[in-house]
Amino acid sequence: MLQTFVSSSHPSRSLRTKAILLAIALGTIPVLITGALAYYSTNEAITQQVFALKQSRAQDLADKVNRFIFERYGDIEVLSKLDVFTNPTVREILSQKQKEEVLDSYLKSYQVYDNIAVYDIQGNLILKSSGEAIGNHKSRQYFQQVLQNDKPVITNPEYSELNKEFVIHFAAPIKDFTTGKTIAIIRSRMPVKYIEKVINSFNNNGDESHLMDDSGIIFAAYNTKNLGKQLQQEYPFLNEFLQKQIKLDTRIVFSQTEKKDFLVAIARSEELEGLPNLKWIALIHTDATIAFAASDKLRVTILLGTGITVLVVSGLAIISSIFFTEPLIKRIKKAIQTLVASSTEIAATIEQQERISSQQVAAVNQTTITMNELNNSSQQSAQQAEASAIGAKAALSLTENGTNAVNRSLAEMDNLKQQVIAISAQILQLSQQTEEIGDISDIVGDLANQTNILALNAAVEAVRAGEHGKGFAVVAAEIRKLADRSKQSAHKINYLVKIIQKAINTTVIVTDNGTKTVETGVTIAQETAIAFNGVATAINQITVNSQQISLSAQQQALAIHQVVEAMNSLNIATKDTVNGMSQIKIGTQNLNEVAKNLETMI
Repeated sequence: MLQTFVSSSHPSRSLRTKAILLAIALGTIPVLITGALAYYSTNEAITQQVFALKQSRAQDLADKVNRFIFERYGDIEVLSKLDVFTNPTVREILSQKQKEEVLDSYLKSYQVYDNIAVYDIQGNLILKSSGEAIGNHKSRQYFQQVLQNDKPVITNPEYSELNKEFVIHFAAPIKDFTTGKTIAIIRSRMPVKYIEKVINSFNNNGDESHLMDDSGIIFAAYNTKNLGKQLQQEYPFLNEFLQKQIKLDTRIVFSQTEKKDFLVAIARSEELEGLPNLKWIALIHTDATIAFAASDKLRVTILLGTGITVLVVSGLAIISSIFFTEPLIKRIKKAIQTLVASSTEIAATIEQQERISSQQVAAVNQTTITMNELNNSSQQSAQQAEASAIGAKAALSLTENGTNAVNRSLAEMDNLKQQVIAISAQILQLSQQTEEIGDISDIVGDLANQTNILALNAAVEAVRAGEHGKGFAVVAAEIRKLADRSKQSAHKINYLVKIIQKAINTTVIVTDNGTKTVETGVTIAQETAIAFNGVATAINQITVNSQQISLSAQQQALAIHQVVEAMNSLNIATKDTVNGMSQIKIGTQNLNEVAKNLETMI
């Protein structure tokens, strides 16, 4: 029976397995916790950055369209103030054909309109450039708005059955130079395809841009099949955006048509001074898998890194456990073999042990029990000391690595903070330079107005001079054109300066937010460093406890050694005092039970 226990290898495997599992747990749990925290914090930061980027792109799209429309608004103002329409003398000099040639020249110069036409206040066509301009326009909404408000208007995109496309009308009153009364209305028509050229730069990296009017109807889109459609059914949150006049919104929405998630960013065009409120909406949507591709790669990287670290730590734990437990297992096996040999010797001397007294046998049995209890305690203490030492060393190493990583993050964040502050200073300097450009543009506009007045006076004098002043009249007309173009350029520069100033203000806000985000990151990193220091302190305490356990185990081993020596003395004394074969058999059974206990313990 004893041979069976000795030959069995299962107990040693059980002890080795327990030690390995404990070492793996102590080594991998801190790694898993660190990896989870790193993934969560980084993923949150990237998600917020993606949302902010898409929202910024939507706002940039709305601003860019606003600037483009403002330029067209300036075009119609310039056209409505041409001398060929406002100056009675010039109107009488030029023929119908010459006036239409003037319209054609501006149509060719601007290159965004397909038709420019002039109507009297009854809506009848007076002049037109090349292109279609059919029928009486008095009943048209834009015509009535100009008459009522006596200022330029911009219409919402309308679908033209004639051209089979969306078009936008720009109209302005033409006032007589001498009386100041509205004598006609000039209208230019722009196909939406020219706006689509403006927004094409936003259709990259998976982004698809759209423009909607205030009712949610798409009039310009990357995908032309969406023209004329409404996206409220596809993206229900648009109803709330339209009703509550929300300016910005960004969210992830599941598309019922595409059967996948999209990141949708919406921005409403802002009302600019001197420009009618368009109430147009810019929308950019991106496949969520493309928008968050960087976050997905980061997650895979962190998971792979954490997995590889866990595997390495587990491998080291297995090697260490085998290295420390194998000698212990060999010693225990040797002890079992010693017990078996002792049992054999006891069986060989059964006849001599008949004289052993019952008291001596009881003393031997009691000593054996005491030895077993001390042996069990010593074995358990030794195992705990070994496992705790291994786990403490591995955890302490990981904690030091985590502390170093946090310190590096603190240094990088501080560097980033200094860069953000430098960017803010540069932006303030740019704002001052922009204001100087605006002042210069105002001076250019004033010069253009004075030049226009002087050219007009020269034209009047040339008319009075008759045949001798015709050449001078042509020169005066050219000077007026140059003055008009200079004034138009000054208006455009003023508008661009306002837009740049607005962008600078937005950049300042974003920079401030970036600074706050960096400060928050620094605070979190500092708290993480404090937490790592606490972990290191706790692990050091565990190391001290492990050393104390190891010392206790050594003391118990010494006590067991003393008990074994005492038992050997008793065995020598009981050789002549054992009474009977039955008592020897009982002693043998006790030894077998000891072997079983050792096997279970291993």
